[in-house]
Amino acid sequence: MNAIKLYNSVNNSFKKKLIFHVGTGAGFYSEINGMLCAMLYCYVHKIKFILYADDATFAGGVERAFYAVLLTES
Repeated sequence: MNAIKLYNSVNNSFKKKLIFHVGTGAGFYSEINGMLCAMLYCYVHKIKFILYADDATFAGGVERAFYAVLLTES
């Protein structure tokens, strides 16, 4: 089982949820840092991490490709 599938199976087993809003204009590296900290917090405290980016203001390119890996339906 690859790392993404393993993370998704563990993440989807948690009942409590945290919705992380990304693409708000804080800057790519600030948003990545905040997202990773939130993901670790959720994992440690058994909270399901959900990434929300429907209204993201990405310029395209690197940001969209990076988040595409994490934006999976659960």
